[in-house]
Amino acid sequence: MNREQKLAAIRRLQAKGHTKEQAKSMIAQLTSFADKKNMTPDFAEGDKVMIDLESIKRDADYPRFTDKYKDWIHAHADDVFTVEFDERHRDLPVVVSLQEDTSDPKWLFWTGNLKAVESADA
Repeated sequence: MNREQKLAAIRRLQAKGHTKEQAKSMIAQLTSFADKKNMTPDFAEGDKVMIDLESIKRDADYPRFTDKYKDWIHAHADDVFTVEFDERHRDLPVVVSLQEDTSDPKWLFWTGNLKAVESADA
């Protein structure tokens, strides 16, 4: 994404109600995902994981997360989940959903906010 494209994207996000700082942050995150060819998934579909609550709470945007999301991650912080690739994000293997999540729609997670669970038979 070149400079003009970034500025246009920032303006579009601002028109939707985001602050300039939020828009710049979103664009920075998206451009960091731009090189998908070099992106390797942290987890395979079917891997067992837990939510890394401390990692999520360290996020600079944590205070702006919705209460519904915060309540959900706190309620499920000790649960074990199964990774599944969301159909809309198959080209972005670092964004996954959790098979046991019954929310509608399901929450999406960056794999950096999940931690692997050692299997009992390993």
